Amino acid sequence: MRQTNRTARRAFPWVFDLENSRFLDLRDRLVACFQEIQAAKAGRSSPLQQLGLKLHFAGLLLRQFTQPMQQAEGG
Repeated sequence: MRQTNRTARRAFPWVFDLENSRFLDLRDRLVACFQEIQAAKAGRSSPLQQLGLKLHFAGLLLRQFTQPMQQAEGG
C-alpha cells in the first residue's frame, strides 16, 4: 500500500494519509468482512445474515474512502 501511495503521488494531487489515519486498519477490517461474506455464502447462511454482512462491508468501505488525504508533494 505504501509503495502504491508513493507512485500515486506522481499522478494525483492528493493521496490517502496512510501514516496518520485509520486507513490500514479499515483495510484489514474490509478484508476480514469480505472473507465472512464468502464464508456465509458457502455455508448457506440466511439471506438476512448475508445482507447484514454486506451492509457492514458497505459501511466500512464508505469509512475507508472518507479517510483523511494529504496533498502530494509538488501537487
